[in-house]
Parts: sequence; C-alpha cells; structure tokens
Amino acid sequence: MVTIAAAIMARNEGRAKPTDTISNIERTLYSLFDRHTGEKWVDAVILFDTGSTDDTVELARAVCREGGLHFHMVKGEFVDFSTSRNTLLDFADTCEDTDWLLLFDCNDVLRNGEGLRHTIEEEIKRNPGVSAMHVTQQWNNSSPFINTRLVKARSEWRYSYRVHEIIQHPTQSSIGLSRVPDMIIYQDRMADTQDASKRRWARDAKWLEEDHARDPEDTRIMFYLSQTYMSLGEYDKALEMYRRRTEEIGMYEERYISSLEIGRIYRRKWEEAKKSGKSSVDTDMVRANAVKWFGKAWGLIKRAEPLVESAEIFERANDFSSAAQAAARAIDAVYPHDAVLWFDHDTYVYKRYMVHARTTLLHGESVVSAMGRITDTVAFERGYKSLCMIINDPVQSHRAPKNASEMAMKYENLLGVPVESRLFPVFGDTPRALKTLRVCNGILDTDADNITAHRKRAAAATRLLETWKPFMFAPSIEERDAADTGEEEECS
Repeated sequence: MVTIAAAIMARNEGRAKPTDTISNIERTLYSLFDRHTGEKWVDAVILFDTGSTDDTVELARAVCREGGLHFHMVKGEFVDFSTSRNTLLDFADTCEDTDWLLLFDCNDVLRNGEGLRHTIEEEIKRNPGVSAMHVTQQWNNSSPFINTRLVKARSEWRYSYRVHEIIQHPTQSSIGLSRVPDMIIYQDRMADTQDASKRRWARDAKWLEEDHARDPEDTRIMFYLSQTYMSLGEYDKALEMYRRRTEEIGMYEERYISSLEIGRIYRRKWEEAKKSGKSSVDTDMVRANAVKWFGKAWGLIKRAEPLVESAEIFERANDFSSAAQAAARAIDAVYPHDAVLWFDHDTYVYKRYMVHARTTLLHGESVVSAMGRITDTVAFERGYKSLCMIINDPVQSHRAPKNASEMAMKYENLLGVPVESRLFPVFGDTPRALKTLRVCNGILDTDADNITAHRKRAAAATRLLETWKPFMFAPSIEERDAADTGEEEECS
C-alpha cells in the first residue's frame, strides 16, 4: 500500500477566520481524515514552519495526533515561494515513510479525498513510471482548474519562479498527466481583506518587475505581471504588458487570456468614455478596439467569454443583429473541462443563455419593426429556447429576470407559438414549462434532465461565423502550428 503525506508550508496559521470556530491550520488538517470513522486520506503531515510566533505548530501536532497521522516538522525562514517550497520538498525527501506527496497550502481544504490512495495505486499499475498527477483546484465559487499537486517523493520535481511558482521536472513533462477524479483542493479566499490583498499584489508586482528586468523575454513573468497590474487597478501598465504577451509564442491559454483582458480594459475605457460624455468618434474607436481584442481571443481558443463580452458591447451600441450573432456563437462553445488556466464558469451555465435570449429578442423586435415579420425563425427559436432553459434549470431558475414572463410572451408572439402550448402567463407551472421546451416545431428532442442538448441543433448557427464582423478570425493552421511550441503550465 502506498503511503501519502501532505506537505505544507505555514506561518502563524493558528488564527481563525471570522466565520470559523477553529484555526486555519486545524481546518486544513481536519480535511485529511474523517473524524467520525477514523479513515485517513493521507498517512502523515510534513510541515515547514517559516517562523510562526503563535501556536500553529502545537495545533498541527494535536490534530495529527487525533487523526493518527505521523507528524514531521522542520523550521526555517521564508525566502520566496519557489525557494521555500523546495526547502519543504528537500526535507520531505528525507522522510522514508512517505511514497507520495500531496502539495498543500495552509488554507487548503481537501474534498472527496476518499479515493486518493486507490487512484495512485491504480495509476502505478497502469503506468509504473508515473511520478506526478494532476489535481483539481478551486477558489471560492470560481471555475475549477488543474494543477500538479501530487508528486512522488524523491522524484526530482521542484519549483521555479519566486511568485506564481510552477513545479517542473528536469526530464518529464506535466502535459498529459492523469487527474485524480472527483477530488478537489478547495481554498476559501473570501476572508482576505482588500488591504491584505493589495499588500500581497504590491509585493508580487515588485518581485515580478525585478524578474522581468533580469529576463525580459520570459513569457510567464510577462503574463503574471500583467495579471498583477490588473489586480492593482493599474490598467495602462496591464495593457502594455498584456500586449507584449500576445506578441510572443508559447502557451495558448496565456495568449488567449491576455487578449481577453485587453478587450476588457478597452471595454472599461469605452464605458468610462460614454459616461464622461466624450465624442462618439472617440468612444467608437475604443469600442472597436475592445471588440477587436475579443475577436483575437476567440480566434485563439473558441470559448464563450469573448463572444458574450462582444454581444454585450454590441447590445449597448444598439447593434442588435451583431449582438445576437455573437451570443448565438457563444451558445455553441463547449464547456472547457480541460482548461489549465481559469475561465468564467458562470458564463457557461447562465450568462451566455441570458445574453442570447435578451439580444435575440431585441434583434427580432427590430426586424419586425423594419420588415413587418421575422425572416429567420431558427435563430429566434434558439433565443426562445435559451430563455426557457434558464427558467427550467433547477439551479439557475431563481436568476431569471423579473421580466422573463414578458420576454417569453414576446418570443411566442414573434414565433406564432399556439396559445395552448405557451409557457406564460402560467409562470412557474413546471409541467407546462417542460412542454414548452418541445414546442417551436420540434427544435428540442431531449428530456428535461438534459439541459445541454441544445447543442444537437447548433448546426443552424454555423453560418453566423462567415457573416460576422471581419475582425472575428481564427489563426491559420500554419500560424497555430508555428506558434504553439510552449509547454502548457499549471497556475499557482
């Protein structure tokens, strides 16, 4: 049986968060075993204490004693994240009773850790040379992402970069590693105060600026320096560094996020310009830049976020046709389960459907106003379907807008839905609502539990790309092959 240790670096984690009755270190360590049954997900805790002046060590020792976990500890000073984490790994390699290391932070909580040991043992049978595995991470209610947080002891995996550190191996790649199913390393960052976050970002910016000066061609430093400037609200600095990152080859997701964030900066500038009453010439140029960069992001990776952002911009500019086309394209984007870096989960489960329903209805009303009738029933049926999905989704239905009933009736009037089949005004009548999902000439051929089956009908929208704005493009195969030479990395 393989033995597993949680390797943790901590300093002054004996305090409790405002919403907790136990300290940070206790909450973290209690997630490593079941206090009621005594079942353990790990066998030991290896702690690197970097100068605690409170009772962090005593609390950690007591929890390990309660859970029957071996406790190993070394003390030292914090230098930077990679140096100090490597000190922890060097010490962990001396613990002969440990085969695998679960790389933990002092405010992490392990969820669904029951199958960890079995997963490692099965992976060893399948691949005897395995030395690392991916684990799913999640911060608060943000989108989950994968990271290399499980490594074999004494296998030479070590960290680099002082901040936003990444674990690497001298001869092995982290691309294509198997993932521990179901298990999540969760971190609650809601308790961080704004002042504490700003101090952390300011420190990160200082280190990253120093590292960038030493190695101005390092694309990872460029990317995370951009992100840090964004967090600090230094948008002009972020814009310049994001631009530099988009001009370099390497990891596609970094280039995608850089393009997306440039679009968001220009969108912010456009909205501020409109509020300040600047001329339409100035605001139109800023708006065009925003949409252009969203288009570049979509050209790199076909995700929903840049399309939804573009749709909202078009909507605010009263260009309902372009807004509806962008939103319809966003509906077809596949949920990015295998994303290495972050994405907006809410865009995929709610926002794109709401924006699609709203902009398509506005477009339909403008068409009827100009021509007396709608000319493309398929497009408007899809918009109506997006609205129905939100209303009938047991998770998202409470977020339906207050005018959902009015929107539905407008759609039904546009589409000529028979009165006896209409969803409204019997709002909240679930059987009738589910029936409405099968109206519109059979556009749905699914059951009520499969709310993603709309993709089966997505072919009707494929022509939208060709008729869309010229700036929405995808790189050529030659460009993609030439550019994508960088290794996909984990975020920290």
